[in-house]
Amino acid sequence: MGFIVTCLGAIALSVGMKRHYRQLFHSAEFTPRKKWVARFTGCALLTLGAYVSMAESGTGLGLTLYVGYLNVAVFGWALFLAWRVSRINNRAAP
Repeated sequence: MGFIVTCLGAIALSVGMKRHYRQLFHSAEFTPRKKWVARFTGCALLTLGAYVSMAESGTGLGLTLYVGYLNVAVFGWALFLAWRVSRINNRAAP
């Protein structure tokens, strides 16, 4: 459960960045309200992910698991975004 919440937090936090928002939604309409809602949601979910990991496995092991979950989630999301950009660029090339 902690891994899922951490993944959602990493995704929400990256959607709060203009570049990643455009990669996902192909929209130039990136209002400050959307930015702050996504960033707040991402931070809240990352905090909740740490809490859930500690609740499931205790403080020491839970924080260690959370850091591992965070690394895997961010790395996986970065690979997905890179794949998405290359897919879009390949489609646009003649």
